[in-house]
Amino acid sequence: MRGLIVYDEERLKKNSFFAQSLQSAFVSRGVEAEVVTKPQKADFAVMRTVNADFNRYFDDNGIRTFNSSGVAGICNDKYETYRFLRHSGVPCVPTFLSPSCLKFPFVAKSRGGHGGSEVYLIACESELKRVASMPDVIFQPVTGERGKDMRVYVMGGKIITAMLRYSDSDFRANYSLGGSFCEKELGERERNMALDVARALQADFVGVDMFFTKDGTVVNEVEDVVGCRMLYGKTDIYSTYADYILKTLEK
Repeated sequence: MRGLIVYDEERLKKNSFFAQSLQSAFVSRGVEAEVVTKPQKADFAVMRTVNADFNRYFDDNGIRTFNSSGVAGICNDKYETYRFLRHSGVPCVPTFLSPSCLKFPFVAKSRGGHGGSEVYLIACESELKRVASMPDVIFQPVTGERGKDMRVYVMGGKIITAMLRYSDSDFRANYSLGGSFCEKELGERERNMALDVARALQADFVGVDMFFTKDGTVVNEVEDVVGCRMLYGKTDIYSTYADYILKTLEK
């Protein structure tokens, strides 16, 4: 059996440790695995890049991907994620294509951004004008506590762990932007929400990002190519993912 761990060149430079660790996990289980930046024939592909053309290639050639192209198509478009969550009955942050119904301050973000990039807190008209030229921008009310959120890691319908993310200097809590984190114990509502999202998506491995509000926890985004730096030293995520993939392929 031969598998691919698929990156784009930029992500591979930033995530070479994860790529090599996942590759080693497969090799130690007797499975050939290659880290690549272009699609090619194989028995399966672990998608660690956002590239619709790559997904199309694997689909056209009947190659199983983790996650599927369907999951990628929803989760890598934040407005489609919102529509999916609403349709699935999951409490989520209201998201709009126009800010006309929102009061300052509110959040503007790119539909396809990742890692907290292209996310802006808009406090006045002049700041709104700065993002007006952004393609595919969406708008959300400020929700929950600023600089605090939670990511729940779900794999194969089971919760791996949850991490509380927080920042004292930025309204965004992303670890990749300098935020801090600690493990978070989940309540029943949060656990069920994360599992419901992953189940509805039929996802292999995703991160469900949530905000805490006075009315309860709500889902903000779902990460398809979910960052795992917060898991380093906390859990052997590489072996866990490799075992899940190989067990899934046996079915």
